Order: sequence, then structure tokens, then C-alpha cells
Amino acid sequence: MRIALTISLILLTTILHGQNNYFNLGLKGNGICAGNSSNYNGIRLNLWDKNVNSIIGLTISGLSQCIQSNGIQIGGLAAYAKKHNGLVISGLFIGGDKYNGVGITGLSPFADTLNGLFVGLWGVTPWSRYDTIQVVNGIAIGGLGVYASKLNGLAIALLRNTFDKLNGVSIACFNTTEELHGFQFGLLNYAGNNRKLFRWTPIFNFNLRKKQPKVESNQE
Repeated sequence: MRIALTISLILLTTILHGQNNYFNLGLKGNGICAGNSSNYNGIRLNLWDKNVNSIIGLTISGLSQCIQSNGIQIGGLAAYAKKHNGLVISGLFIGGDKYNGVGITGLSPFADTLNGLFVGLWGVTPWSRYDTIQVVNGIAIGGLGVYASKLNGLAIALLRNTFDKLNGVSIACFNTTEELHGFQFGLLNYAGNNRKLFRWTPIFNFNLRKKQPKVESNQE
């Protein structure tokens, strides 16, 4: 009976998802709630988030969207937060501006900045050609590939890893980067800053030279 009542309350508040209505067990804004609470600390259950500011604790939603989330965020289809600190699990997508922690999703996690461990069964990639993952600091594991402007750490994929700048290790069938400072392991590897003879190599490629600082010329 209690479970049925909770589900009914969630469905009711989801119908009114444009409003921040919710059923609360505990002190105001703290404890356990079912519905579209704008700010909450504790365990929060909802089917469709909207106009949510800050959540601290555990959030379970069918479609999860908020400005900032600290803790555990579980979205049945998609989980979004401008900034998230903690663990994010989603059936399809993870999106936002900055993520610190661990992100696991069925298709692809995406943000301007990814700090931590991120796993996408499809890949760790932008959602369209107009989007970019600016930097990944940590470990990225993508089913088909990992695509980012810059990687500092480790990338593992079945098919292809592509970066503008790579500081670390890239493992895939095909690895490409315009600037390599580290290692590539795959059937075919490309490093644009290697000497011409060693830009394309099978199995293994590396560059351990330090980046040379640009020298600005003074013109009188």
C-alpha cells in the first residue's frame, strides 16, 4: 500500500511537473521526497525534473535535470546538470557543463569538462558535430570511441580515439591526435607532432618530448 501510494504521488507531481510540487517525509527540504522539489537534501524520487536548482544526496528520476547536483544522480533515460559532483548513472545520456566524479551511461556522457571516470557503451563523444568535449581529465572508456579536444589521462575504446592534444595513453584500433605527449596503442596510430616518418605507425606510437614554448618575436 505504501509503495502504491508513493508511486501515485510521483505520478501526480509529474503531471504538474511545471510546478515545484512534492510530497515530503521529514523536515522541509530534508529527508525523503517524491516529486519535483526545487532544492532538496536527502533522497529524492521524481519522474520528470524541471526548474530544479540544487540537489544534495540521492536523486532517482526518469528524466533528471538540475543546475547543480552533489551526490548520486540516477536518470532512467537521461541525467543533466550544469555541474555535478559525485556519481551519475543514466540509461541513455549524461549531459552538462562540468562533471566531477564518475559517469556511466548506455550511450554517451557529454560535458565541456569531464574530471574523473566516464564510461559510455556507445562512446564518450559530443552529441553533434557542433558540440565539443573541451577536456577530459582522468579515464574515458567508450564502446566505439572517445572524442575530445584534450585528454589528460587514459582513453580506451574498441574503434577510434581522436584528440587535438593527448597527454597520456590512448588505446583503440585507430588513434589520432595532432599533438601527442605520451603513448598510442592500436592497429594504426597518428601523431601530428612527430617527425614525418613516425607520424603514422602500426601497433605503437609515442612522443616523450616536452612541448616547446612559443617564442614571441618583437617587431619594432
